Amino acid sequence: YNCPEEPQTGYPRQWSARDVLGNWNPNSTDIPNSIFQGLCVFEFSDLDKANNYLQADLPFVMRNTPDFLATAARWSRPEYVDEMMLGRNYPVHKAPTYQFTYWKRRDNPPDGWTEPTEVLRIPYSEYKDLVYDAGPDDPHYYLYSEGYWSSVDGEYRWPLFGELPRFKPDNFDLYHELPHQNWQKLHCKFGMAGNMAVLHFDAGRNTIVLLKGRRRYLLADPTQCEDFEL
Repeated sequence: YNCPEEPQTGYPRQWSARDVLGNWNPNSTDIPNSIFQGLCVFEFSDLDKANNYLQADLPFVMRNTPDFLATAARWSRPEYVDEMMLGRNYPVHKAPTYQFTYWKRRDNPPDGWTEPTEVLRIPYSEYKDLVYDAGPDDPHYYLYSEGYWSSVDGEYRWPLFGELPRFKPDNFDLYHELPHQNWQKLHCKFGMAGNMAVLHFDAGRNTIVLLKGRRRYLLADPTQCEDFEL
């Protein structure tokens, strides 16, 4: 919370996976008294400082971005989200436990292999019914939606870009620095308590916006991929 203007050698601070997981079991949603916090946390007023970390290709956390706060306020009204999500069926991933594993079907899967998650296509209202009273021992779900913005096909759009205007293709800043493309995509996920996306890596540079609730991230330097068998 009090980081220097320029990232220093050794940033972000790292610890062994054994120590991190021993302090806070991934299976638990109870937050311990202290955690291993290795990333700088900047306020929106620290944009210039945060940009120094961005240009160094290093992760950080940004808080209290005004337009994201406005979106979060709108989305805190259930009736607003209900209206926004009307008229479509959405992919909803279902897992027998809290663990969601990335997978991709091959033409010849190994004998005995089964898909670790099931993908439903249901309305948002049905998804809410599934998760409202679900407990830790019940099946877990998360709803996954994509928003597209296409300069080629004017009909190929979804309200997400209106809700998160910083990510429109013509707006380049700290949060959105992709080169111009004919189309761009947002991923929007609605989860439930205890959901866990197991070890994986993303090929691109992501900006993650948390509008409500809590998410815990365990991040590893790319040099550690081999040790994690990635």
